[in-house]
Amino acid sequence: MPKLFDLLSESNKKELLSEARKPLTSKSSKKGHSKNKTDHKNDTAVSLNVPDFIAFDLETTGLDFRNDRVIEIGAIRFIKGKPEDEFSTFINPGRPVPPVITDLTGISDKELISAPAFPEVAEKLLQFIGDLPLCGHQVEFDATFLSEELKRAGHPAFSGQLIDTALLSRILLQGSTRFSLKAVSEYLQINLDNAHRALFDAMASGEVAVRLIKRISGLPMHIRQTIAACAPGSLFKSLMIQSLNGNRAQVLLQLNKTENPGTRLQEPESYLPIDKNSVGELFSDNGKLKLAVEGFTPRQSQTDMALQVVDTLNTSSILIAEAGTGTGKSLAYLLPSSQWAITNNCRVLVCTRTKNLQDQLLVKDLPLVKKILGEKLRYTVLKGRNNYICINRWEKLLRGEIGNISPRERFAILPLIPWVEKTRTGDIEEQNQFNPKWFSRIWNLVSAESYECQGRRCSCFQNCFFQKARQQALSSNIVIINHALFFSEICSESSFLGKIGTIIFDEAHHLESCGHRYLRVELDTARINLFLDQINNLVLKTGELKAEENIYGHGKELRNILRHMRKSSQKFLEELGSWAEKKAGSSEYQISYHENELDSLIEPAALGTDI
Repeated sequence: MPKLFDLLSESNKKELLSEARKPLTSKSSKKGHSKNKTDHKNDTAVSLNVPDFIAFDLETTGLDFRNDRVIEIGAIRFIKGKPEDEFSTFINPGRPVPPVITDLTGISDKELISAPAFPEVAEKLLQFIGDLPLCGHQVEFDATFLSEELKRAGHPAFSGQLIDTALLSRILLQGSTRFSLKAVSEYLQINLDNAHRALFDAMASGEVAVRLIKRISGLPMHIRQTIAACAPGSLFKSLMIQSLNGNRAQVLLQLNKTENPGTRLQEPESYLPIDKNSVGELFSDNGKLKLAVEGFTPRQSQTDMALQVVDTLNTSSILIAEAGTGTGKSLAYLLPSSQWAITNNCRVLVCTRTKNLQDQLLVKDLPLVKKILGEKLRYTVLKGRNNYICINRWEKLLRGEIGNISPRERFAILPLIPWVEKTRTGDIEEQNQFNPKWFSRIWNLVSAESYECQGRRCSCFQNCFFQKARQQALSSNIVIINHALFFSEICSESSFLGKIGTIIFDEAHHLESCGHRYLRVELDTARINLFLDQINNLVLKTGELKAEENIYGHGKELRNILRHMRKSSQKFLEELGSWAEKKAGSSEYQISYHENELDSLIEPAALGTDI
């Protein structure tokens, strides 16, 4: 595949090179978030002209561009934002259409048997496209399939520019929760009657592109500057630069300071009991629960469980309860435990296994409990460090100070730029524009993991999402956590929660398996590579340590050692697996390990101990 820069027109190449050579206009841009200042020549919004393009979509026999084939082509030429001409045809793939594809598209072998093969329409299609960019939803997929079909037909691969409406929607439609073409079309009130048919999808993606390109200038100037600075060379980057109206593309963050979370709650030396009868009345036929919930019917099993929870709290004892479906166990423990936490001005932890239950408690159940018990109740959710974005590391990534990220990864992080400024939690799970599992390497570079955390010394400490979540947890009556965080805390040398006090385990039947998972140590290629990436970031900083001669002079040697470690890591894991299997005598094993037993797998230190 060609480099993205090579796909640009000569005029766009010159524009990007000229932009890159401009000097910085303000020293404050180095830490744009610290003073919340920007350097704008002209904040006037520029009305972008929508470039001419070919709205393009393919239907295929599957997702593998090497082995699957195109079965339908839809292309529409948009000139000055309006559809002017179209190209549409079935393609005989020379193989049966899988039933799952027929179910999805409605295209069967019957429609394709008399259709032309791709080589028969290739020349006509290329003439229709001309030198215009292709526009589509996840257009890289269509462009890759097109390139493979062209090469099989004896033509060069497609090398034109691309406009991806999926990327545009993730950046510009931050209020949406889904970003499929159908969902985006519905959000923008664009008609898409026959989804998964090439011409209809092409028309919808073309109309989406026209709408969204016009919205680019509506983004705040500093966000456009940051996106323009971070985007890889592409038509999208060119559009972002055009929207700047002469301002420089540079990383500028403007973050709101976190709010005061409130007074930290302390566990009292002794607890005040709560009245069992008053809790029971909440669940009665005339109780507050029935007044608050339309259609509520008292259930004796729910009331019995709530009263047992009261007894357990009042006597500081242990309760194990198994509640069947329909019992209403969440409210059975939330109402008495919330009342108890308010009465004693203390904290109760509710520990769950699944995100779905966390969301139910936070969005549905606890607001209801607060409505019944009053505004004094404070509650929050606390997750592990890896769920929160670190502002310091995020800014370093945008400035290119950490990581070496590919164009694909650069496009992936762009929707996070406006999200980071709007989010009040920094919890990556609250957004749907960036998938941390698909881009785990990038997320590991910017999440709030502890190994690089500077604590109060960090310049971003006042804006730290993780610290804010911690402080809110310390000042809340009900704190929702998951089993993984619980085990992480009990393994920590100094838990920030201090004395935990009362804790409720929901989904407790998963505790054993979850504990086994989080109390063990795992080693695999991904973890080794992550560790080496962290070391590499430190090695890159040796260039700044000219005063430290014993370190500065070893930069090249350290990089060579890192390359050797990357090559050797897989071999090490293979030898470790062979050693374990030989010791256990099977591929399923749990074995004992004695000190110095793995010395044969360890290489001598590459550098002296004076570094």
